[in-house]
Amino acid sequence: MQAAINYGKSNPNAKYHQLSAAQISEMVRKVALEVQEQLLNKRLNANFCLIIDSGSHAKRHYTIALIVSSEFPPIPIKLDEDVTTTEQYAKFIAESIILMNRIGITISSITIDGLRSQQKATEFGTDKEHIAYYLSQNNIDEQPIRVVCLCHLINLVYVHLIKNN
Repeated sequence: MQAAINYGKSNPNAKYHQLSAAQISEMVRKVALEVQEQLLNKRLNANFCLIIDSGSHAKRHYTIALIVSSEFPPIPIKLDEDVTTTEQYAKFIAESIILMNRIGITISSITIDGLRSQQKATEFGTDKEHIAYYLSQNNIDEQPIRVVCLCHLINLVYVHLIKNN
């Protein structure tokens, strides 16, 4: 055993070539997509809630979409950076719904953080600032019910009060 370890240390390129960061990133992405596809295939023809959560870390803004139901654990389906405007939220949310619709998963409700841009994007409307615009282009006539997360809403009110007092 020690001989094999010593050989590997002295000849690192003999059997295995070193992967670049881009190659490792691509491999991880492929494996993650395969796992996601397997998980989603087990949930076909089911109704789910789409959860939209936004946050910042190290001055970078991220938005994630997850699907949840009472029968299954949450599954992340989409992650984007710098989704901040109403139009960007409308497109992000609609793309998430369209993606699920194409594979046979119905989104019956959307839970959002309560940010104004998220609320406006999920209201009824026919311009690019509303999800209905993108859904109708993909022959999806029904818009999911919008639910504002009370925890996030209370936090937004609290932060507003602290900043303005």
